Amino acid sequence: MMQAIGLAAIVVGIHTVIKSLDKCYLPILFIIGLAVGGTSGQLGIFKEILTELCSALQQ
Repeated sequence: MMQAIGLAAIVVGIHTVIKSLDKCYLPILFIIGLAVGGTSGQLGIFKEILTELCSALQQ
């Protein structure tokens, strides 16, 4: 069941990206944004920033 939901999410995501690229005036910026976001997400940069922010807000 969870694999089917994951596959459906991937298909919807791919469809959204393809649909958005048709309307985009500068598709290279869209692709660069995806690459930067994916890379920073894998490196955990946002996780560290959000952890520090949450710690600061709790105090």
